[in-house]
Amino acid sequence: MSPSSIVTMHQTHLKIGIIQSFPLTADFSGNLRRVVQGYRECLDRGAELVVAPATALCGLAPMDLAGRRSFMAQTRDALNALAAELSDTPLLLGAWSSLLPDEAEARARVLTSFEVDPTERVESLTPASVVTPFLLCRDCVTELGDAELSDMLGRRVYVDINDNLTLLEEGERPDLIIHLATGAWHRRSRRREEERCRWEARHHHCPVVCCRAVGTAEGQVYGGSSIVCSSEGEVLMRLPAFQEMNAVADTVRAARRSAAEGSEQDEMAEAICRGIADSVHGRDYAGVCILGDLRHSALLAALCAKTIGPERVLCVSFDLSSGAASGVLRVPGVRRMQWDLEPLMQALPRELDELAREAARPRLAGALLSSLAEQEGLLLLSPLSRQELMTGQFTLYGESCGGLLPFGELYDHELAGLGARMGLAPAPDGEAEDREQRIALIIHEMANLNHSPGSLIHQAGHCYPEHEVRFVQRRMAAGEAGRRQLPPVLHLTPDCQQLYFPIRHRLND
Repeated sequence: MSPSSIVTMHQTHLKIGIIQSFPLTADFSGNLRRVVQGYRECLDRGAELVVAPATALCGLAPMDLAGRRSFMAQTRDALNALAAELSDTPLLLGAWSSLLPDEAEARARVLTSFEVDPTERVESLTPASVVTPFLLCRDCVTELGDAELSDMLGRRVYVDINDNLTLLEEGERPDLIIHLATGAWHRRSRRREEERCRWEARHHHCPVVCCRAVGTAEGQVYGGSSIVCSSEGEVLMRLPAFQEMNAVADTVRAARRSAAEGSEQDEMAEAICRGIADSVHGRDYAGVCILGDLRHSALLAALCAKTIGPERVLCVSFDLSSGAASGVLRVPGVRRMQWDLEPLMQALPRELDELAREAARPRLAGALLSSLAEQEGLLLLSPLSRQELMTGQFTLYGESCGGLLPFGELYDHELAGLGARMGLAPAPDGEAEDREQRIALIIHEMANLNHSPGSLIHQAGHCYPEHEVRFVQRRMAAGEAGRRQLPPVLHLTPDCQQLYFPIRHRLND
């Protein structure tokens, strides 16, 4: 095949519809309606091929549900019902598929491996399940091979369900590459994905489509930002992050409906807002309740007010003299309550010394907040940061009380910068900000990169003051038991699990 014919083939116009939906886990009927609605909107805009996320029918992160036979049966029924609603325009999406599709095949595999009574029922064999691509059109459901070339609309289309770079063999020349990605959003992941798609398009000389879902499940945020690139690596369309949307792009002419580029801080704020909104709406809470006496309370209140409305945000302050309590006053429209703990403190037994009394104060506040949130049907949020959690700057069953830690993976200097950007606080002092950044780097080096404290002090290339390294070392070791009893954390970084893993053995020199 000559280069000119390859270019002609790859330059063929194809209008691709993208369904960027928020699928709920195991809500097959609701997810089916969302896909059908998006499919019809794309058809109205002239789509010749419609692509939906890999989790569009089954929902985000089904976890152990995906191994149940009932879940597989519901998936097959949903695929057949969806095909009955389609026209001749094909729809490409992913769904969970069993490696052992029925009991007859399971029995055959068992009988070929073991001496089993043929009359015995095979019920102990649990089918393995994976996400695979499916091509649907009118009353037709076709399961495709993952990471393989398939014939589609007279073109060779490569479809896979992963977030990895596509490198095909020399003789394999796709006309179109489609990624039905399932990975969650993480910091800077959108930029890396765009660079990968643009490189694939230039390398294989064909358009590239990456379709993602939006939403929150199991603390993971799914960011959307579905993208379509031309064969020259030009971004034809990029859908907004964290928003449900349906759109159509031409693989040659730029649709110019790309979302505006924002800063990393803006994208982080959008991810936090999306996680809070899904946590509130998905569990039918009336709003959120926040302790207003902590450093980042005002920022959390502002983000919640922006997400679900200020009238659904309740801030409760116990220490009226704290700067954080006054910071909450700068958030317009939120509900505020002020409670005095002194009568309860006076009622504590006299046998408690001063240290025990001070430890009881935040625990009393946490118990009252939990009771108030339960009474009013509110989701209790804790504004603690990762830096505060890793260094133990909280009281167990006190400031850590809540149903979600939205800032549990962000450091103090990051939140201070975000608060200053939103006009809630002045820009942090240079010297204080430098120290906070060093503390954050020390935590990252020891908790995420497994470096010992001694190596941070003496190893070439590190310039951390010894007293700061030892301070973090002591605090991280002392706070490990408390971190095991924290509420769920909103995951915003790839190394999120490091908050819970035991790290005491890493803190030895």
